[in-house]
Amino acid sequence: SLTDHGSALEAYITNSDGKDMEYSEELISAFLDEVIEKKPHVLVLTGDLTYGGEKKSHVDLINKLKNVEDAGIHVCVIPGNHDMYSGTAVSFAGDSYTRVDSITSEEFSSMYGSFGFDEALSRDTDSLSYVYQCAPSTRLLFVDVNASAMYNRVSDTTLEWIEEQLKQAEEDHARIIAFSHQSMLKQTVFSTGYVIANGSDLEKLYEQYGVIANFSGHLHIQHTKTGDHNIPEAITSSLAVSPNQYAEITLSSTALDYQTRSTDVSAWALSNHSDNPDL
Repeated sequence: SLTDHGSALEAYITNSDGKDMEYSEELISAFLDEVIEKKPHVLVLTGDLTYGGEKKSHVDLINKLKNVEDAGIHVCVIPGNHDMYSGTAVSFAGDSYTRVDSITSEEFSSMYGSFGFDEALSRDTDSLSYVYQCAPSTRLLFVDVNASAMYNRVSDTTLEWIEEQLKQAEEDHARIIAFSHQSMLKQTVFSTGYVIANGSDLEKLYEQYGVIANFSGHLHIQHTKTGDHNIPEAITSSLAVSPNQYAEITLSSTALDYQTRSTDVSAWALSNHSDNPDL
């Protein structure tokens, strides 16, 4: 509803980083159909839920996520750097674009309240970070640095809150899996702006309290790495970039299994488009 698929959108896509914006609605629908069919315990979205933070895009995505929860699947989200206070929230018509409303961090937590925030065991006061009880012995820690008091950095207040949550989990004999939008570890290709500025502080805390792993998505490329403090991190490539991948995580009493899957887009008549790297 924010584009007529005209020349302005085509030019925008041509000069972007490979995200298939023209078919984003179909890709998201195909992915969520697959989620509902597979029926995982929880669906986690680690930010950049919209391309430019458009309020209308948030509203439409929330309506789609309600269908996932109606199917008995928990949904947890955190914001990405594209999702709030955005100057790139636009609609496209013909050969031009028009700026549209974005949202604030307060609006984000309110609009997405039923997707993690309202059910959180604890919420940070300095960011949109929170802890979610995924299962009796498993908790998910979401670390946000996009609504942080110090953008792209975990503030001292948030670090103190994180340590409190890790201590509490240890006392309760609960395992912790961590999630963030920006990466915790410095990668070989990208660093500045793509990695949490003081991610090493998180690493040290995670090692101290036995956090299983961290998962992020900001880089839009598939990559895994283990840092100096022996905490593995997996970066899952963007759903909007061919081959339209997401991660499937299985946790047993002794191990965590991480596999990437490609969304089956055949039902949406997109298979040839998605498989062709030139499109």
